[in-house]
Amino acid sequence: MRLERGHYTAFITGAVWGTVGLFTRSLFDAGLSTLQIATYRSTATALVMGIVVALWNRGLFKVERSDLPYLALFGFSGITLAYFTYLNAMLYTSLATAAMLMYTNPIYTTLLAAVIFRERIYKGKVAGLIMLIAGCALLVKVYDTSYFAVNLRGIMYGLASGVSVTAAALSAKKVSAKYHPLTSIFYTFFFGSLFLAVFSQPWKSGGIALQKSILMPLGFLVLVPGILGFFLYMYSVKRIEVSQTEACVMVEPVVAAIIGYMFFGETMDWVQLAGAVTILSGVLVYNDAWSGIAVKKGDTLNVEEMLDDGTEGSC
Repeated sequence: MRLERGHYTAFITGAVWGTVGLFTRSLFDAGLSTLQIATYRSTATALVMGIVVALWNRGLFKVERSDLPYLALFGFSGITLAYFTYLNAMLYTSLATAAMLMYTNPIYTTLLAAVIFRERIYKGKVAGLIMLIAGCALLVKVYDTSYFAVNLRGIMYGLASGVSVTAAALSAKKVSAKYHPLTSIFYTFFFGSLFLAVFSQPWKSGGIALQKSILMPLGFLVLVPGILGFFLYMYSVKRIEVSQTEACVMVEPVVAAIIGYMFFGETMDWVQLAGAVTILSGVLVYNDAWSGIAVKKGDTLNVEEMLDDGTEGSC
């Protein structure tokens, strides 16, 4: 296999993000809405990261003014917009439909990264994308009419959630080459918490954030999926293609499904298991993991020709 360290950290990122649901239900039981949870998590993460940077190296706060829009876009699209659109997708469709639409983001990331960062599109990526989407469809059971709901507004929100994740990934790639991961994480959650506060208005929750019952689950979300997850993610996008990072992170729904099965008694039939296996296989195919050699000449698609007429070319 030709997997590099960045691929492995991206795998771990997806696994870490897949644990979000482990303690989220405790916060729901405490009376917090999903949007409030996102706001508290983002704000707490920004505060913790600010303290860490201040104590360790204050120089990490320094960023070029021209890069602030990218950092703001990362926070807005990756946290605020992703949560807002995904929640509305669930509101107007179903959980399965919303998840399926959001997990279309590797398609957009692959195409845009090819145009913006000149990342290659080869046959393995195309085959891997097909496997990833097919695997997600099986995992979220979109074939079951009781799970699948079609609504134009919900579909638009769902597709927007996938696009927002892509925008965040591209912004992350832009800033990762210049700044330490801690810098990127701080500003991402700083801007994300500001934008989220406008939507959620946490000051109207009546002090519910002070309840002791939410301290442990909130702390977990801040330290593990928040700081650790984003640190690994920024490490990955700095060392491998952003499209490859997004493909590796697709192990997230598999881990989430396993956690739901193990801890919350959620069912997982053989079709869903097949979907999980398809996703994991698709990640390897996408990254050409078992070839052990560079992409052969003729296996690469010319981006401009592909976008124009869909025919193959060479880089």
